[in-house]
Amino acid sequence: MPPGLDLPLLQITRVVQQLQTQPYFLFLYLHALFTKDPLSTVGFGDTQVRLYAEYARPRLIDFLRGSNSYNLELVRFPVVITPSACAEGLLTGV
Repeated sequence: MPPGLDLPLLQITRVVQQLQTQPYFLFLYLHALFTKDPLSTVGFGDTQVRLYAEYARPRLIDFLRGSNSYNLELVRFPVVITPSACAEGLLTGV
């Protein structure tokens, strides 16, 4: 088990599955894990790219710099058009 990782991967996977219907809470959970130990979220990188784009676009670059467990194609086209992105004016100039 990597240093600092308190939860076994199986338990993390189970929590992620349970939070699939509540994406904001899934974002908060994965962000907290990643902040504590970036290795703890290996395997959830694609999900995290989408969640950072949706809920914390300014933090997306920090995630991309600190992880390599995401599909680069998702980053190539990072604009995710969502109702909240439109409401917050995040698509200006895109």
